[in-house]
Amino acid sequence: MRFSRSLIFFIIALIIIICCSVIGNILYFVNYNEESYCFSSAYGTTKGNAGLYLLHVGNVLSLMFFIIAIIGACAISKSREFSIILLVICVIRAIINLAGIILLAIALTDYNCNPAKAIAGLLINMIGIFIVIIFLCLGLRSRSYEDECVYH
Repeated sequence: MRFSRSLIFFIIALIIIICCSVIGNILYFVNYNEESYCFSSAYGTTKGNAGLYLLHVGNVLSLMFFIIAIIGACAISKSREFSIILLVICVIRAIINLAGIILLAIALTDYNCNPAKAIAGLLINMIGIFIVIIFLCLGLRSRSYEDECVYH
């Protein structure tokens, strides 16, 4: 079975986003458990609630990403539409998560919490998203190059 470069980029991107998500969530929950009262108070504010809701929307986008990724991997035709959809989902998720991180950081610092591990965990998650965006772009570029080679 021959693997194309775009498939290799895609597999590496999935591994990276899963690793970054796991590490980021572990750091976040360790920090939350260390200062649960402070975090709970900060989350009760408007900024804290908005930040949490935005992060939940980001998690829903992650689920959509994985569902579309599985459908795209199982599709017989290697269409670019799946990669473009995944790229759009990643960009939207990055914007939403960044806004959520900023709102949560403001809410946590307003309550004098020490959000260092939580914010670091969320930023690691963001780094994973940006790496996936880069790999998806490389996969799209590789796929278009392979298509040019086939047709010429």
